[in-house]
Amino acid sequence: MKIYAEELALKGNCVLSVIYPTKNKENYTHEEVNSLGLKHLKKIDISDAIFVINKNG
Repeated sequence: MKIYAEELALKGNCVLSVIYPTKNKENYTHEEVNSLGLKHLKKIDISDAIFVINKNG
């Protein structure tokens, strides 16, 4: 995903990428998990388009 993000950015796009967690989900509070999820949805909401990567297909 990082490679595609870089490629799209170099083509002039503003790329809003996923957040890469730094610890196991169990080590986040419920509020932190909820906040990260809401930020993810906000990025989708403000985007003009999304680019989906189907790793296995």
